[in-house]
Amino acid sequence: MTTSRESLLATSFSLIDWAFVAGFLVLSLVIGIWARRRVASLDDFLVAGRRLRSVWGVATLTSTEMGLVTIVYFSQEAYANGFVAIVTGVIAAATMWLIGQTGFVIKPLRARELRTVPEYFENRFSPGVRWIAGVLTFLTGVLNMGIFLQVEGRFLAIVMGLPAETLPIIMAVLLAFVVVYTMLGGMVSVVLTDVFQFVVITIGIILTSYFAFSHAGGTEGMISAVREQFGSSGFNLWEAPKYGLLFMIWTFLYYMSGWSSWQPVVQRTLSMQNVSTAMQLFRISSLFMFFRACLPMLWGIAALAVVGVVADSQTALPEMLVHVLPAGLVGFIVVGFLAASMSTYDSYLLSFSAILVQDVCAPLAGGKISEQQRMLYTRGDIGDCSLRLFLGRVLYIHGNDFPTDCPYWIAFLRRYHKRISGGIVLEGRQYTGCLRCLCFGCNPARNLARCPRNQRDKCRPAQLCACPCGLGCWVADLSVKVGHDSVRKAFTILP
Repeated sequence: MTTSRESLLATSFSLIDWAFVAGFLVLSLVIGIWARRRVASLDDFLVAGRRLRSVWGVATLTSTEMGLVTIVYFSQEAYANGFVAIVTGVIAAATMWLIGQTGFVIKPLRARELRTVPEYFENRFSPGVRWIAGVLTFLTGVLNMGIFLQVEGRFLAIVMGLPAETLPIIMAVLLAFVVVYTMLGGMVSVVLTDVFQFVVITIGIILTSYFAFSHAGGTEGMISAVREQFGSSGFNLWEAPKYGLLFMIWTFLYYMSGWSSWQPVVQRTLSMQNVSTAMQLFRISSLFMFFRACLPMLWGIAALAVVGVVADSQTALPEMLVHVLPAGLVGFIVVGFLAASMSTYDSYLLSFSAILVQDVCAPLAGGKISEQQRMLYTRGDIGDCSLRLFLGRVLYIHGNDFPTDCPYWIAFLRRYHKRISGGIVLEGRQYTGCLRCLCFGCNPARNLARCPRNQRDKCRPAQLCACPCGLGCWVADLSVKVGHDSVRKAFTILP
């Protein structure tokens, strides 16, 4: 399908569309502020009082994981590789269901009634290990979130027909609304707004899918576009240059780590009523995690059929949406994408601000900080983190290669997950082995940083080299006697 770029980017965003967007932002803010009345304790603020039922848990987890940056990434993945990319969604859903069915890691974490993931390390090892895990987890989470504003602001600027110069303004407005209601109501605000945003996201996904697939010529048009662009490698997993057995192993490790030990996900686990509802949350959500990946990927293929090859694959989806969405519905669809963005921001800001206060600052203060003070400090950190993220993206406005930056935090996360799962499953996990895993887990990310930006996708499978090193630490860990007083004393200087 041939369409001039000028007509393609001529958005039909009208005054009515702006009214939709403004109304959504205000309503989200009102819901979040209203939720403040239900926050009476630190448990209310961080884990919603551990009162969530399955339906509420599924809605908030799905909203958080269905971020706009996720939509952009998955659509870009299929746009650049074809139908074979859908295997990622299959693995994501399968691993989440497996964790929910077996209770692997999440069951004992919920049974311990923790507030953060690093808190586990104090229960299992020592306060010093908890502090180290807290520092590394906080840095990993903030660095991972750093790209969100840039990618999503750029997407919204294209769909809304705004000039590139307005990108910082879009980023600031998104953060401002999220920060206010998250600071006030904590996890209660996050859950209530996520449920509202879940409904909006669902309607937006249905409408977007209909218009995208119909303009792409349906199934036949999308298959034809992939065949013309990629040949058999767009359909055959084993012929695709980026995929294959190594990729599937890498992806399996990625999702097993993320679903079971990534703080924004685990925070939902810790907020559920009990262990059984936490496991049920994962089993039900696995279906949504498949569509979370599959539908944006199909949109990416539809974009290939509609707009053809573009210079920047990250802009293919928003350029297609500008072309296919009718006047009067653009604003509502944009509201759906805004909901996807905000549901991710609030969860990430709350999760990692909680880690900064609970696991990094509080141990340094010797546990003398009251619960009310911790709540106040967490609110302050939410604002501080968002401001630093905004300034960081404005100063580094050209950094938009999200897919190739993923391994930075995944490399550490897999080693981090090994420590948690090993400590839970095998009581022989030792103190020194834990420290080795946490510290050496940063090495693959450091090595990856040395790869040129245009070659990091090729470096990604090399992250599997961390597995033999991790296995060696595990074996050595089992062979060490309990103790190592010299090492233990070196890391127990915290009160």
